[in-house]
Amino acid sequence: MADLVGVWGRTPERASAAAAELNCAVAATFDELVEACDVLTFAVPPDVQSRLALRAATAGRRLVLEKPLTLDVASGQALVDAIGDTPSAVMLTRRWEPRTALQLQELAAQGGWSSGRACFVNALTEEFLDASPWRRAHGALWDVGPHALSVLEAVLGRVTDLRAASGRDGIVVLLLRHDSGAVSTAELSLTATPAAAETSVSFRGAQGRSHELPPIGVEEVRAAHSAALSAVASGTGDSGLDASYGLHLTRLLAQAW
Repeated sequence: MADLVGVWGRTPERASAAAAELNCAVAATFDELVEACDVLTFAVPPDVQSRLALRAATAGRRLVLEKPLTLDVASGQALVDAIGDTPSAVMLTRRWEPRTALQLQELAAQGGWSSGRACFVNALTEEFLDASPWRRAHGALWDVGPHALSVLEAVLGRVTDLRAASGRDGIVVLLLRHDSGAVSTAELSLTATPAAAETSVSFRGAQGRSHELPPIGVEEVRAAHSAALSAVASGTGDSGLDASYGLHLTRLLAQAW
């Protein structure tokens, strides 16, 4: 059980609105929020997150971090070094959402998969991208790429080789080889036409084709965040989805970039 102590934001008006909705206090500064909390969660661009989280980690706070961890390997390594053994989590929704996490565990235990496919093709509006400059600049690879890589690795093992190609409509296709010997592909976009949008994950092997992972909605996102927060707050168990794993994903993204 966690108590919401307060919020802080770079835009005071937005921070005040969030605090009013959540019925909590507004911290005057980020450092004031750090001082008041045991665990911090983030909802800021990745380059901002890496700087703020470094300050919180240096103060010994536990962290629930957004994906991607950061936009470059060096700042990600500095953050991981500062966190050390302090509990942390990276919000990879499908890996934390209990129903999907269980399905991925069952698929991994079943084994025998020769290939996988993750399709995270979105049709975001221009207005949304205008309000999120880092997504416009870095595209689907850095936004939905961590989700795709994490679900494929959950079943097929760590990526050992990666190749990338880009095409129209912001499409990025990754060809991956895993330490299990399996291969997979990830098709990513933020700016496809609505008729081309698709979110799907599946695996193939001698036993046939896996069922699609269940869809993710608002309630599933809440459940995923609750699971990550509980794991970090309690400090129990090893999910494998901590800042070190976030750095691993950052290295793969940087290789494909």
